[in-house]
Amino acid sequence: SDSQYRLELENKQLCDTIKELEENEEDLVAEVELLANEKYEAEIKCRSIAEDKDQLRRDLDQRIKNQADNEDECIELHEQLELTLREHNEFQEETKTAQEAHEREISALR
Repeated sequence: SDSQYRLELENKQLCDTIKELEENEEDLVAEVELLANEKYEAEIKCRSIAEDKDQLRRDLDQRIKNQADNEDECIELHEQLELTLREHNEFQEETKTAQEAHEREISALR
């Protein structure tokens, strides 16, 4: 009877331990699922950030290209302006020379 009481007590303790282990297992499974979800969400966020970074890189590259194109265009316009100014100055000089020659002819005719 005493040994049976001890067996029943040990049996109850084992049952309690099994129940506790099962509860711990459920908690661990729930935590693993939570961590798996957090990992999945972090991976999605990471991909989104990587896509944003790639888009920002493309935007920056385009801006750099546009700035280089604008600088090239500015240099070209500056060169065109200098050429136009030279041509204008040459035309003014030719006009002045022609005017002076014309005035000399008129003076000679008088």
